[in-house]
Formats: sequence, C-alpha cells, structure tokens
Amino acid sequence: MSGILGGAGSRSGVIGETEIDYEEGTWTPVISGITTTVTKATYTKIGNTVFIRAWITAGGTGTTDTITGLPYLSGSDNTSASAALLNAVDWGAGTAPMARILNSSQIITLRTATDNAGANAVFNWVSGEFVMLGIQYNI
Repeated sequence: MSGILGGAGSRSGVIGETEIDYEEGTWTPVISGITTTVTKATYTKIGNTVFIRAWITAGGTGTTDTITGLPYLSGSDNTSASAALLNAVDWGAGTAPMARILNSSQIITLRTATDNAGANAVFNWVSGEFVMLGIQYNI
C-alpha cells in the first residue's frame, strides 16, 4: 500500500476518496397571516440530512400552523425528528407543542399534542412570544 488517501501519488492501495457533502447557510422562515421577527434561522446539510434551527418571535396574535421556506425539499419518505421550545405559552394539562415536516415539501406544521391523542390543535401565536425550532429531516 502506498499510504496515500486521495490526492497525488499511486492509486494502488488507495482506500478511496471520500468527499463529504457538507453545507451551512441561512434560510428564511415565512409565517403567513401574522407579523413575525426572525432573529436567526440557520441550517446544516450533511449528505441527505438537513438540520434546521430558527428563533421566531410573534409580533402579533393569530392562528396559523404553517412555516414555509425550508432550504431543501424533504424526501417522499421523510421521517423528521423534531423539537420545538416555546416561551410563555399556556398549553394546559397534558399538552405539548410539536413540529413536523411534511413529505416532499418545504413546509413545517406546528400543532399541540394531547397525551395519547396525537396532534390535535392548530398553533396559536401570541404577540411577544417566541418559537425556537430545532428539526432534522431527510431530503
């Protein structure tokens, strides 16, 4: 073996060249129907997995469950692992926020989930409250 991993030199014994598909950038979350301020919205793409982060503050009150503008279209068999942290929201007993990315889309839906009942209520934005998103999805 030559001991060379990619680059110049003999190709005999080379263990292969590996290029990592890696990208970082910003994206623009769009929430229709209410005024919002986006403090930060970034993404990291590694191979076919995208990790997004966003900090969004409501400037008004309204009911909408859709955030558009993801940096990449999700896969048709997308399974997203997601987390959403919301400030000063009274969810009531046994409920929690959830976020998911629809298959073959650039859309995040926000819902509230009730114990053992799945997603059931459209998200209500309240002026001054913020949403911090951290979501992983496949493209």
